[in-house]
Order: sequence, then C-alpha cells, then structure tokens
Amino acid sequence: ALQDLGLCYYYQRWNQSALICYVEAIRQIARRFGPRHPDLAVPAFNIANIFCNARQHANLVGAVRFYLFTCQIFLASLGAEHKWTATAKEALFQVLPRVRVLARYAAA
Repeated sequence: ALQDLGLCYYYQRWNQSALICYVEAIRQIARRFGPRHPDLAVPAFNIANIFCNARQHANLVGAVRFYLFTCQIFLASLGAEHKWTATAKEALFQVLPRVRVLARYAAA
C-alpha cells in the first residue's frame, strides 16, 4: 500500500510525499524480512528515480547509491539476465555520466 501511494504521489510530482512513503516501505520491509530481501529493490529504485529528477549533485549521488543497491538485490534474487536487473543497471549507467559532469562544475 505504501508503495502504491508513493507512486501516486510521484506521478503528481509530489516527490517529498512519495519519498516519505518509499522510505517507510523500506523500513518496514527491512524490519520484517531483513536488509537484503528482494522486496526492498522496488522502493529503492523508486527513491533513486526521485533523486534523479531533482538534478542536484548530492541527489544524483544518492540516486547512484540506491541504483547500486537495487542492482545488488536484483542480481542476487533474479539473476543477471532478468529484465528488472537490466532496467536497474541501465538506470545506473544513465545517471553516472550526469554525476561526473556535475562534479566537474562543483569543483570549478
């Protein structure tokens, strides 16, 4: 239910409300099933998407962390060939160049 509500908020561009829902979903899943449970991957991926939309360096770095976590969970639970694993890897590969560009601007 929290993930569905978060998705509704996300599509309305209420990112802060969506983020609260996804973080709470992660907290509840991790508390109940452990910190590496496969159900953690989807809300983590959605958090990464919210961070990507913010387009600030610190948020993009956060997105990378959540995409990496998602990739690890999907690889362990679904394998390298699964479409969700491929989607998570593609999202990670798309955000990495943006992080590097913004890091150059921040250093200047």
